[in-house]
Amino acid sequence: MNKTKNIALVLKNAAAIKDIKKPDLETCMAALMQDGALIEFIDTASFTRREYFNLCYAAVKSNPKVLPLIQRDRLGGKLWDSVMFTAVRNNGLALRWIKEQSPELCLEAVKQNPQAFAFVDKTMCDAINPHCYTLLQEAAQGTAQSAAGKNKPARKTKKSGKAKNQEPAIDLRDVERQTEDICLKAVMRDGLQIQYVHRQTRKLCRAAIRQNPEADNYIRDSNMVWLDDLLGNACSGMGEFASVLGDYVFYSISKNTKKVPVMLKVKGKQCSPSQYYSLCQEALEDTFCNIRHVNPALLSAGQYRELCMAAIKEMPDVMVFINEADIDADLYFQICLQMLGSVVELKRAFKKIQSSRLSTDQYYRLTQTFLEASQHTAPRSIETIDAKKLTGKQYFDICKKVLEKIPHDFENMQSGLLTRSQYTELAFSVVKKNHANIDKVDRNRLAKKDWLELCKIAVAKKGSFLYYLDIPSGKDFNVLLEIAGKNGGGLKYAASQNFSHCFAVVKKDGNELEYVRPEQFTQKQYLAICKAALKKEPRAIGFVVDDALDNDQYLELCTAAQKSFYGIFDSVNREKIPASLYHSWCRTALGHSPLWISDIPFSKHYFHFCLKAVKKDGNVLKDIKYLRFTPEQYAAVRKAAEETIKKNTTDEDDELSRLFGQGTGVNKDGERTGISNTRKVPGFSRPQIRSVKTKTNKER
Repeated sequence: MNKTKNIALVLKNAAAIKDIKKPDLETCMAALMQDGALIEFIDTASFTRREYFNLCYAAVKSNPKVLPLIQRDRLGGKLWDSVMFTAVRNNGLALRWIKEQSPELCLEAVKQNPQAFAFVDKTMCDAINPHCYTLLQEAAQGTAQSAAGKNKPARKTKKSGKAKNQEPAIDLRDVERQTEDICLKAVMRDGLQIQYVHRQTRKLCRAAIRQNPEADNYIRDSNMVWLDDLLGNACSGMGEFASVLGDYVFYSISKNTKKVPVMLKVKGKQCSPSQYYSLCQEALEDTFCNIRHVNPALLSAGQYRELCMAAIKEMPDVMVFINEADIDADLYFQICLQMLGSVVELKRAFKKIQSSRLSTDQYYRLTQTFLEASQHTAPRSIETIDAKKLTGKQYFDICKKVLEKIPHDFENMQSGLLTRSQYTELAFSVVKKNHANIDKVDRNRLAKKDWLELCKIAVAKKGSFLYYLDIPSGKDFNVLLEIAGKNGGGLKYAASQNFSHCFAVVKKDGNELEYVRPEQFTQKQYLAICKAALKKEPRAIGFVVDDALDNDQYLELCTAAQKSFYGIFDSVNREKIPASLYHSWCRTALGHSPLWISDIPFSKHYFHFCLKAVKKDGNVLKDIKYLRFTPEQYAAVRKAAEETIKKNTTDEDDELSRLFGQGTGVNKDGERTGISNTRKVPGFSRPQIRSVKTKTNKER
């Protein structure tokens, strides 16, 4: 049974892993992600330390209770810590099964579940810091209070809740004797109440529409609000303009540079066709969404086409407002073509096109225009295409164009619409561009020989990719294994390893050091292999088996790797490194980036490391293991961090003031000043300058 069938089997029933002999890593992972307790029935002896860590990680993530079943000695300190943190982050109560507790581990547990505080080892806390246990208790209480606050009903705000002096809303359906005063109060609170008014008057209609423009849908024809009423009563003494759109009038009152839109109903016969067209143009200048209120019956075909193209050119979203009954298929096609030739956000505009209103050839032409107009085809563009609207040949041509720019979009393609030969051609093209795309290929759509050729292409580019291919053991697998060996991979499946082969492989891919078996080499040979691997990839220092080397040899490897990889202190066996050298590595790492403070383990120099880190970047305070500090030490670190943040903010403001203006400061009311004194900068308006300053401060 091959890998694919095994994975499909355990996905249906995770317990089926018990009946599979020597399951591979992917099959085991699929089972453990469903039920971590199944790790008890998996023979893990054949897996490497890193693979065993992946299995343990998946197991504790789904079921933290399996912690006692994990072999800590196989993982080592760093990987075991990672497994424990994963367990408590998913279930804080997993702390009960952990004997080797640390303050940081306990903090993660009580943050996830405050009840985990009951399993905190008080003896451990007191040995580290007399205040540690109290700080953990406060953190647990804070988590509990935060969780309780989320469960409380939300308070009503002034906007959503009822004001003390505001009268309750009136439902006119419950009022038998309606007066004009009662109806006016009702429609001023809710304009849609106009539909329940027995006798609609112009005063009530105007009040309802001002409260909610949608209320005009419920105004009876015998009680229309006329244009002359609007001009004569509503807007006397104010600058105004009115635009008649079909059966509507959009009226905007200009006062204090703010426009208040009011929509009132009016008969379209009140203006001539030329006046109506000019009013529509004015309305579109105000907002292009007004295209939905244009009545095509009052315009010629050319006038309506110009209005639609002008609106869509600037705002593609208004495409949805154009009624299908108002335009024919040819006009709709011309509008879409114009839209794709003018807008910037092509992908969003293309989504607005309704393929059902177009013929196959028209939609195909629009799709080609969309792809040609895009300078850089956006990811997942192939999903926006209605494949069923195209013929098989047309869809194949479109996919070919898209995949030339974005090969990884292969997985979003509707392969069922392609023939086997078309699918094979596209599969070869994307794998040749990037070997990792072979993961997206459905091997069942390919002939066996074609699948094998694809695997050869992928493995020839990177030998380690052999580990992710579903190839049953046999002649074909041996061919791929030979190709992988020539391209830096395949050591995991090699029955026996020799020095020359391993040395050549790790020179091409240093991470292959993980699969080198030191027991098959002399100490001198293994040292040479490690040096070659670390020269290619310094981070592979974590794969070095330190027990297979002398202390001096291991120290030599670590020193060489540290010159290129400053975070080495988190990947080495600290017990074999002199303390002074280890601390110098920590200082060097912090000198390059204060963010390394989150990975530096606690030591007697940790307080000084933290001070050095926060003096460069005060924001790293959140990554410091403060539970191990005394109150005085933590206060000193916190003060240094606040001073750094304040200094950086001040320096930033001074630089922005130098660039954009002078006189920034704080007035007597505590408000920032200086924006009004900003000198004019070419290309920047005053609001833009203000936004630049605000954005920069937020980023810091």
